[in-house]
Amino acid sequence: GLKHAIRSNTKSIMSALIGIALERGEITSLARPVLDFFPDKTVARADARKRAMRLEHLLTMTAGLDCQDDYQHGWEGLKRLRASPDWAQYVLDLPMAQAPGKGFEYCSSASFLLSAILQRATGMKAFDYAKKHLFGALGISDVAWPETARGISEGYGGVLLRPHDMAKFGLLYLNKGMWEGRQIVSRAWVEASTRRHVGATLF
Repeated sequence: GLKHAIRSNTKSIMSALIGIALERGEITSLARPVLDFFPDKTVARADARKRAMRLEHLLTMTAGLDCQDDYQHGWEGLKRLRASPDWAQYVLDLPMAQAPGKGFEYCSSASFLLSAILQRATGMKAFDYAKKHLFGALGISDVAWPETARGISEGYGGVLLRPHDMAKFGLLYLNKGMWEGRQIVSRAWVEASTRRHVGATLF
């Protein structure tokens, strides 16, 4: 079958991988500050708000970063991200628009950081981690996921999947993370991932 670009549905796969890493103890807490994962990087504008940005904020699109990468901004921020030599550095250097947790702003750049964080926490690219702990378990082998020039899976998008395999992922969540008698993603993670966290204003 033909593989299709699932675009931002990739973010749901990225979230599942973070949930798996948390369950496996490779990521210790969603309350961990984002900057903790990047001790080697000198981060621009590292004010108190940026230091307060936690892993959970990336997952709920409440990071507070001035991303400018949704349709209202013509995806300008996303274009800048993709043109930058070091995507993680680009995102970490973004100015803060507001304190983390204050409000929703769709931010693909923040979702990319989840991939960089997973790679640092597990020593595996998100794609390889997915093949081992998610795609493999679901019997998904015909799949692609591009990576940056620095070898980090594009956490916000890029996954190419056959419709049948995309349906498997949906069924996994309908079954609260259970697949053929095995708990692939924890039930608690599925429930937390699919409930409302923040009000989002649509224009």
